[in-house]
Amino acid sequence: MNDPGSPPPTAPHAAPHGAPHGAPPARPDDEVSLRELALILRRGLPLILVATVLAAAAALAWAWLAPETYEARATIVSSPNQVRLGEDVALNFDVRGAIDVATLRSIATSRGTYDDVRAALEADGVTPPATPQDLDAATSLEALTGAGGGDEALTVVLRVAHGDPDLAAAWAGAWADVTVERIRATLLDDLGPIYERTRAALQDRRAALDTAETAYREAATRDLPGLERQLEAANARLGWLTTDLAQLERTLAGLRADGAQGDPREIARLEGERDAVEATLATERDAIRTLRRDVADARLALDAAQRERDAAADAYARVRSLEPALALVSDLTPRNTRLLEAPRTPTEPVARSTVLVTVLAAVVAALLATLFVFLREAVRAPDGPSTSPPDAPSDGPSDAPSPADA
Repeated sequence: MNDPGSPPPTAPHAAPHGAPHGAPPARPDDEVSLRELALILRRGLPLILVATVLAAAAALAWAWLAPETYEARATIVSSPNQVRLGEDVALNFDVRGAIDVATLRSIATSRGTYDDVRAALEADGVTPPATPQDLDAATSLEALTGAGGGDEALTVVLRVAHGDPDLAAAWAGAWADVTVERIRATLLDDLGPIYERTRAALQDRRAALDTAETAYREAATRDLPGLERQLEAANARLGWLTTDLAQLERTLAGLRADGAQGDPREIARLEGERDAVEATLATERDAIRTLRRDVADARLALDAAQRERDAAADAYARVRSLEPALALVSDLTPRNTRLLEAPRTPTEPVARSTVLVTVLAAVVAALLATLFVFLREAVRAPDGPSTSPPDAPSDGPSDAPSPADA
């Protein structure tokens, strides 16, 4: 039985179904539902609409109030050379007749090009761009053909946009002319090393030809025809001596066959003549061997000198024949890059995409405003602390007695 003055006993919290007694109650899920997102979006809808309308109005006003722009265009074409040089062992090169887009762009936008454009405009009495940035901001470059490289001709369109149509045309013309001249100079500079290499090779071939000529003249001074005539005369004498020796042998054989009837003094004389002929014959044979060796050496030396001279003369002629080809390439190279279409003074301003600009501005403003609404809701502080304690009892049945029961 409870004391009337004491507070009523508090019944313990009922544990959730399946949870152990004394465990803390489960907390609600913190995920944001689609309904909450819709409510946030609904509360921020006026701000989104205002931002969208203001951005669209500003874009429309800019499109209508911005000054008109005129665009002048010039077309440049750079074709590869049809001449290809090669076939020489020492000189194998391929003359480049066209440039790629990256090289052309770097030339067209360089500081040297700006200086030349400014000087050309001032010489014509036209107001030039104040700074390189002004020229860069007013110009654009687009490759129509040949952007992938190879043997295809490179065609590029240079565009200049300006509020004054006359200035747009003048700037485009000066820019195109200067770009073409600088491209031609670049291509001609590529031929410089080829000229130097050709001249050096021509000097080397000339020196080799002079050396071969000297060796040939030295070989020719050995008088090969004279040595051949001497050898022929020695062979003739050898034949005569051989015939005389055979005649003496036959005579001596006949005298010895006669026996005692032969004159001993005659036999002795003939034997002496025979011995002299044999000695002379041996000497002639030695001379013929020497002459044959000299003739062979002289013939070999002259043939080798002749081959070296012919090879040196052929090499010199081949290198020398490159000079007309290089002159032809030098004449063709400047013509390969040319102004295909000169700029004209524009009569109509550049069409403005008013609808597109307005729509894009409205879409971007709506997206930014929506993002701002959600960020504002995320960082907003709660209205106040919760009136229920963290461990408030659930709405389920409880064993605690109500005040009426007490």
